[in-house]
Amino acid sequence: MAEWSKLLLKGQAISWGLQFLRDTEQLTFFPELLALVDCPQDPKWHPEGDVWTHTGHCLDFYASKRVGDSYENLVVGFAVLCHDLGKPVTTRLEDGRLRAKRHAHEGLPLTQTFLERLTNRTDLLDDVLPLVKYHLVPRELFDIQASDASLRRLARKVGRIDRLARVSLADAMGRPPLSQLAKEQPAYNWLVQRAESLSVLDAAPVAILMGRHVMDLGVSAGPRIGEVLHACYEAQLEGRVCTLEEALDFARLYLAQE
Repeated sequence: MAEWSKLLLKGQAISWGLQFLRDTEQLTFFPELLALVDCPQDPKWHPEGDVWTHTGHCLDFYASKRVGDSYENLVVGFAVLCHDLGKPVTTRLEDGRLRAKRHAHEGLPLTQTFLERLTNRTDLLDDVLPLVKYHLVPRELFDIQASDASLRRLARKVGRIDRLARVSLADAMGRPPLSQLAKEQPAYNWLVQRAESLSVLDAAPVAILMGRHVMDLGVSAGPRIGEVLHACYEAQLEGRVCTLEEALDFARLYLAQE
């Protein structure tokens, strides 16, 4: 773990470090990464070559944009390293095009196995895995100009949208020469600005309604409280509940439907 942390936190050309592992045959100790070598990609979207090459470019871009917090860099760095681990098991030729459907989802167990081999830090796994799972979502949300509710729900799933934005940007910039033609990344800017405006850039929305509030409405301790809290939080994510007063009104109406 120490050597990987040093590479991700201090390396300037991380792709060289990965290539050293390959050249010295140490990559065999990391089969999840070895599988990326020679895994083909559609040249229209990935003119840089196979998944191994793409991952190296992504990590080099990540290294050029590290922030001042070591843990944040470690989480994002590992997510960038692992974001396409699912491609070797999902890449298929369909209608003359190479596709890797569900590679983000299929990469989760591979990411977990890889990280568990390096560390027993459950906090690191808990923070990295959602970034791998949802690394394609920023672009998808940008393409449809998604609603505020979609951004809030994404924040609930990943915890910190700022981390996901960094992973997504590294993915987009790790495909030269396409990345060299992109002087700015509108999807990245859109995601960060929207999340910041909704106060969900670096944290999931905090629930307005608490259990004690529901109990004050006369509900005894039990599963019913959880039902009310869940329903109210969903309404909060949708923007229908914004204040405690609105949350209490929602709870009263929800309870009255019994």
